[in-house]
Amino acid sequence: MTSPFSPYRAPREPSNAALRLGKLPVFLAVGAVVLVAVGLVAGHAMFPGTAAPVTSPGPTSTVTETVTPYSPPVSPSVSWSPSPSVSPSATPSPSVTPTPTVSPSPSPKPSPTTYLGNTWVNLEDLQVVAAAKTSSRYDFMLRGRGLYSMNGQDYPSSLVFGVYSNDYGVRQGYTAWVSYDLGRKCSVFETTAGISSNSRDTLWTFHPYVAIDDQPVETDMNGTPIAGSTVGMYNTVPLRVDITGALRLTVGVTMGSNPNNASGIFGAILGSARVWCER
Repeated sequence: MTSPFSPYRAPREPSNAALRLGKLPVFLAVGAVVLVAVGLVAGHAMFPGTAAPVTSPGPTSTVTETVTPYSPPVSPSVSWSPSPSVSPSATPSPSVTPTPTVSPSPSPKPSPTTYLGNTWVNLEDLQVVAAAKTSSRYDFMLRGRGLYSMNGQDYPSSLVFGVYSNDYGVRQGYTAWVSYDLGRKCSVFETTAGISSNSRDTLWTFHPYVAIDDQPVETDMNGTPIAGSTVGMYNTVPLRVDITGALRLTVGVTMGSNPNNASGIFGAILGSARVWCER
């Protein structure tokens, strides 16, 4: 305990070190403020749009916002239906139509505007006005009428010529013929020349013969030679002859080759012989 009588000692001045230590917090605080200010100024300079000016708070306004709930987009419904299965169509087999047996018709009817007439007339139904024989020894002549077969085909209303002889055979070049009176009322003559399938000899031949008013006709309407056509056992020759205005029609056959010197020949045929005439 200090005595009252102790001598007075003046208080000591704080040392400079103590003063410096006491002022250190102040310096630090001021430095921090300066650094903050410098940072703000530098940030505003570098990013001018980031620092908004300080304004006085104004009156508060209420903003009402209507929020529409989110609805996801609806995808259009696509209905899928499978494509109908297409079965490959089978290639149809070609139908085979049997060929009917038709009586031979050399050609269709001539047009009435072109040829005189309105109906077909078979020569077998007409009256023969004249006929010839080759000679008294070789009676090569008309021997029959009707249905005959030639080269595998039947021909109705045919004329058949033949000869029977006991001599050396039928000579080449002999002609058998018949004539009909047409009265100038016909315009077309048609026939198919051939040899009967029943002929005993198969190697002989003949040539058709057609004459209008005693004038031989060389070719038919299609340009086919008449007397120049050779008819044998295995072929036929269709003929179509213009006879417009004819008074008399003569038809027949001329003997061709006879290599076997056959003495009996039967079967030189003018098949389905007919004329297109007025009735």
